Amino acid sequence: MGIIAFKCMRCGNCCRQLLEDTELGRFGLYLLPHEVRLFPTETIAPYMAVGVKGHSRPRPARIVAYQVKVEACPHLSQVLPALGCSTAWNHCLPAPSSEQNVCGIYRKRPLACQAFPLDVDWSYGRPEQVASSKCPVVRGRGGMQLQVPGEFMRANLLLTARIYDNKMFVAWMYPLEQGRWVSLKDLPVEELMEARRRRVVLG
Repeated sequence: MGIIAFKCMRCGNCCRQLLEDTELGRFGLYLLPHEVRLFPTETIAPYMAVGVKGHSRPRPARIVAYQVKVEACPHLSQVLPALGCSTAWNHCLPAPSSEQNVCGIYRKRPLACQAFPLDVDWSYGRPEQVASSKCPVVRGRGGMQLQVPGEFMRANLLLTARIYDNKMFVAWMYPLEQGRWVSLKDLPVEELMEARRRRVVLG
């Protein structure tokens, strides 16, 4: 199998296609709790939670991750005005520019962005490292092995480790199309995992 080195094409697909439909629902860009402040509050939704509180109406005990719930990142050049968002909330946005596909918070961008095109698939309630099909380099590799810079790998591993600090178990997810918390117990996680295993074995 050949090897293809990853080189960003600056196409902006990763910034314009934040929402992804999975077998368990629609989810947006993954954010750690301290990264929420980088985005306007109207673009944020919860993503994952742990623990259970309440008996008659069980609900999450603690949110451990959030998500950006809009399709295009508000920090991508010329996207924020189109969303009708004010720039007053964030002092680090650049001056208006005619250049496309420029990130306004590149040096402070979320860990999930730093790791791209590597991604962490949480569809089954546990992390699995994958290469994102949003990236044309990934889609066009023709079965070749993708070689990514070491800093991308480190960001991907750190992202996985952060959510699993203290051996936390993800018990809830927040599919955007449902707009509510859903317990993993109510989602067909085991059936989907078994179906995936069968696909791998059968090739």
